[in-house]
Amino acid sequence: GLWGRKKNVPGGGDESVVIQVPPAPFSTFADPFATGVAGRYPLEELVRYSFEAFEAWSREHGCERKADQTPHELARDVAKLNAPMAADARNLAELYSRAAFAQGELPDTAREQLAHAWQTMRGPMRELR
Repeated sequence: GLWGRKKNVPGGGDESVVIQVPPAPFSTFADPFATGVAGRYPLEELVRYSFEAFEAWSREHGCERKADQTPHELARDVAKLNAPMAADARNLAELYSRAAFAQGELPDTAREQLAHAWQTMRGPMRELR
């Protein structure tokens, strides 16, 4: 309690309460290229943000990333279900992996790849099959 006293709660031993916060929906991610802010952020940050948006987009299209799934595995699964997103999914997975594990090793085309991925994700909703 507030004053250092413990309350006796019936049946309330050392049980922990786990609160599950739902992941953010894709609609909460603003396209940094459409809003014009992409140039203000480091490329690695844009890659991470874009991949988080891709995870949300994938989840809403029936392809949720599993806890033990790599970015490349997610991209593979999305590509199987949504051919128009295949190249963008692979590019996002590769850029994200490079940003996370090979500091400073992003290709010169990274910004263009990210912009194209955002354009695809913002396009008409395609149902994954």
